Amino acid sequence: MDENELTNGGIEPGAFQHLTSLKHVSLNRNKFTQFPAGFSNSLQQIFLTDNEISYIPHTSISNLTNLEKLFVNRNKLSDGSIENNAFGGLSALVELELSNNYLTCLPGKITNSVEKIYMRSNQMEFMRKMELHNLLNLRTLDVAYNRLRAVEKGAFDQLESLLQLDLSGNNWNCDCHLKPMKKYLSKNPVHYEQVK
Repeated sequence: MDENELTNGGIEPGAFQHLTSLKHVSLNRNKFTQFPAGFSNSLQQIFLTDNEISYIPHTSISNLTNLEKLFVNRNKLSDGSIENNAFGGLSALVELELSNNYLTCLPGKITNSVEKIYMRSNQMEFMRKMELHNLLNLRTLDVAYNRLRAVEKGAFDQLESLLQLDLSGNNWNCDCHLKPMKKYLSKNPVHYEQVK
């Protein structure tokens, strides 16, 4: 249902709820301002790229226990747009795409099942250890083209499954606070730059 100028008022509440065999919904390039409510928990993939979403309520997403891929990139998400623990109950989530929004940090309480997080082209300036806490299965982290200047000491050390880390295109402060990150990257060859 891409490119249909659909809005939140254009979908009746619960319209998808009884479609218990539905696995994939694509609503890219519409005019949603809030994450649509009433999806069936059978869904494994939701694509909401290029909308105007500025709010994700916990109640719209908490029942999606089979959701593996969630794409809400190129929207208007900022800090406070995503209700606390909205992603915490998505126990099957593997891939979370949040690029090209206005976020200054990772959303809180992302489920530890997630393997790929894309936060490219947001407004991040500093990465804290607690943001990455409990992401034990994270294999790919893309935070390229933010405004990153520093990373808290030990922030990446807990990411034991990490295979790919893209830090390119940021405005790093080259001072003694970057030494721990340099040591980490020397010991763990996970940094890469995507070729466009």
